[in-house]
Amino acid sequence: MILKTERLALRRLTLDDAENMALLVNDWDVAKVLARVPHPYSRDDAIWFINDVTAKDLPAWGIFTDRMIGVVGTEDHLGYWLGKSYWGKGYATEAATAALDYHFSDGKNAKIVSGHLPGNTASRHVLEKLGFVETGLSKTYSTALQEDVDHIDMLLTRAAWEAKRS
Repeated sequence: MILKTERLALRRLTLDDAENMALLVNDWDVAKVLARVPHPYSRDDAIWFINDVTAKDLPAWGIFTDRMIGVVGTEDHLGYWLGKSYWGKGYATEAATAALDYHFSDGKNAKIVSGHLPGNTASRHVLEKLGFVETGLSKTYSTALQEDVDHIDMLLTRAAWEAKRS
């Protein structure tokens, strides 16, 4: 299944994507704002991730223009990242919109959570544009930083999403 937007195609990841994925996310500026990503990030890390989401049939997609630029998913939360050279172009909002449309399309999901690490104002801006609202502060373990860090928790309800999309 491929999700299409005006500028992007979101498709399931394959092992052929592992090398590009590793190159994009093995950037400290990318990894340090993601809780679950180790640094350095190797091709083997990408292979593990791709195999995991494939085996569990999780809602996760590679984000593509004419090449891979990032990943978005809605497993237990909305998560996304883009390679640094693709920041600031609206791709995160566009990809997340397609993923959220998919998430809410089955009629079963009443909400989804997400969030960001303090200081990641770009991600906060994306989430606010999507309609997420802040619900609190928690702690999470940052694999890249190898320590517990603050996490700003955010929530989007189906009702808010449908109101935003209509």
